[in-house]
Amino acid sequence: MQETFRGASLNEIDTKLLDKAVRSDVGGCGKKTALDCVATADVALGRLGNGVIVIGDNAELCGATGNCAIFVYVREKNRYRLVLGGEKLSEPYGWAFAVVPSKRAVPDLVFAANSSVGENDLTLFRYIGDKFVERGCERLIARGNPVTNWWDPSQVNVQPCGTD
Repeated sequence: MQETFRGASLNEIDTKLLDKAVRSDVGGCGKKTALDCVATADVALGRLGNGVIVIGDNAELCGATGNCAIFVYVREKNRYRLVLGGEKLSEPYGWAFAVVPSKRAVPDLVFAANSSVGENDLTLFRYIGDKFVERGCERLIARGNPVTNWWDPSQVNVQPCGTD
C-alpha cells in the first residue's frame, strides 16, 4: 500500500488538462488551481496506459476520520477521463492505495479507508467496461493497540466487510 501521494509526474500540458478535469469533476478551490486542493500519484494501468490517482487534500474533500475522496483519471488524446470516483454516494474514500496485478489487461486497484477505531477496510476495484467498479472488501481489525503496521498480518485479523 502506498500511503503517500508524492505527486504525479506531469508536464505543463498534462498539468493543465488534469487541472481542467479535476475542476470539472471535483471542484475548484477558490482562486487557486484545482490541483492545489488535491494530492496526486502516478499509476500504471496496463492497457489504459499511465493514470493519475487524485485524493482530496482539504476539509471539503476529507472527513473527520482521515478518509478523503479518491478519483482516478486516465490520459486520452486531449483530456483526462475520470474512470473512478465522482459519484457522490459511491465514490471511494480512503487514505492509501495499491495497484494489484491481475490476469486482466488492466490491474485492479485497492483503497484503504478507516472504518472505525481499530478497523480499516480494503476495497478492491476492477476495470469493467469503461470504469473501475467495486468488486470486494475486507476489513482489517486491530489485534491490539496500537497497530504499528496495518500491513503486518500478525497485528490484524481479516474478515469480509459487513460481517460485524
